[in-house]
Amino acid sequence: MQFIFLIGPPGSGKTVCGLALAQKLDCRFFDTDQLIESQQACSIKSLFAERGEEHFRQLETQLLESLPSTYTETGTIVFATGGGLPIYNDNLQRLERLGKVIALRASLDVLVERVKGDNGRPLLASAPGSIQE
Repeated sequence: MQFIFLIGPPGSGKTVCGLALAQKLDCRFFDTDQLIESQQACSIKSLFAERGEEHFRQLETQLLESLPSTYTETGTIVFATGGGLPIYNDNLQRLERLGKVIALRASLDVLVERVKGDNGRPLLASAPGSIQE
């Protein structure tokens, strides 16, 4: 099994690029936030509100630790990670041990334009001087 992880700030294109890469490689694609939402049966926004960011970050780490036993088939799987996943709990090192890591970036103006008004991003919605429209 080969894992490819796309990392980058919110709005950098992880999901869009991940879907395109998975199609090009003819493999499966997953978004770590969507996997957590499915496992927890609630939205990321609700998890932040009800359990807090620290709990959510632990769920991200647990998800990464479970990948080798969850996906045992041969082939490649592409993952788009949550924007904060690599910077908590030594998760970047976990990602590097598990597979290839591709960092996406975009200019600040592009990132702001892409996430502006997105109420599904709990850290952006609650940030002082947030960019919500």
